[in-house]
Amino acid sequence: MNPTDPRGIEDALEEGEFQETLPYRKLTDGKALIHSGPLYVLRNTRIPSILIESFFMSNALDMRYFSDLRNLGSFSRSCAEGVYDYASKNNTRNIVLAVGHGKHDCGAIGRLDGKEYYENEFNRQIVGVMAAGLRQKGYHVEVLDYEGSGEGMQKRRLNAYVAATNKYSSADFVFVSLHCSAAKNPNACGTRQGIRPRPSIGEP
Repeated sequence: MNPTDPRGIEDALEEGEFQETLPYRKLTDGKALIHSGPLYVLRNTRIPSILIESFFMSNALDMRYFSDLRNLGSFSRSCAEGVYDYASKNNTRNIVLAVGHGKHDCGAIGRLDGKEYYENEFNRQIVGVMAAGLRQKGYHVEVLDYEGSGEGMQKRRLNAYVAATNKYSSADFVFVSLHCSAAKNPNACGTRQGIRPRPSIGEP
């Protein structure tokens, strides 16, 4: 399938990409939802990139909606359509999808009906659907799901992502990072996106 295929991502997907259920843990205490740790940020990057923060895991209504795999699947396909739209308009052939927090950093924690859900597992589900749909559209898709753990993991993960994206030309790829949000205000809700477009010729 090539990028001019008129079918939508949802129509192109004919088999399930989700696990049968989202992994969860039984709650053992009532501690805060948000875990903090070292934060590393790239500055002055020229990488064309998209950040998607799908929903607030600290919001009970968001958690109930997105823990339904039908809703999560619909959202994932919409994200794929958005990336497809960006890539087709910018003649981009390569798409790098990063699972926010990787395999051993849970990220934010959401709680619902006595169960505990981890952000990185939602991110992985969304990336799986997006990757399948975009590949069926004819794009080269690389999925980054960092496997490192232990002290200094966050910095090593960022370095690994930089190394993975350096093999592409900024004129022919886009980096997409999938995350969820969390806030001390339990009423904070919604989806957030940020786009760093391809650098213009001569841009510093």
